Amino acid sequence: MNFHSSSYAWLVVSGKDKAKFQGIGTMNGSGEYKFRIWDGDGDPDTFRTKIWTENGGEVVVYDNGRRKGGAAYGEML
Repeated sequence: MNFHSSSYAWLVVSGKDKAKFQGIGTMNGSGEYKFRIWDGDGDPDTFRTKIWTENGGEVVVYDNGRRKGGAAYGEML
């Protein structure tokens, strides 16, 4: 997987220990994919990345935080 962001939509920082970030990018040089990153400063620290496309609905292609009914952490879906 070769993902490159092309634009950023928003960034939300909650308190001193949580943040969310969303934008748009390409996968392997083509297409339009949305991405969101969650970050938490805690015990333990957390970091999640989700990449999806909207093709008549949300189609998730990568999610390192998906737990049930999907791929293992960090696998392409």
